[in-house]
Amino acid sequence: MKELLLFIQLIVSIVVIVSILFQTPKGAGLGAISGGAHLFHLTKKRDLILNRIAMVGSITFGVLSLILTILEV
Repeated sequence: MKELLLFIQLIVSIVVIVSILFQTPKGAGLGAISGGAHLFHLTKKRDLILNRIAMVGSITFGVLSLILTILEV
């Protein structure tokens, strides 16, 4: 059981990393100081899907970490 949970956590962590790396940059660097960083930025459907995948994966990773901590792996 513990090995299965560890394997699922490994897969979820890879999914979170890949989904974050495939997102387009938000442009919040030094250009955000002047306020014009988000002037021409439109959210695409792909970015919304990747954002949701990253969010759900992060929550799943946290819950799995809590469960594995309780089981004392």
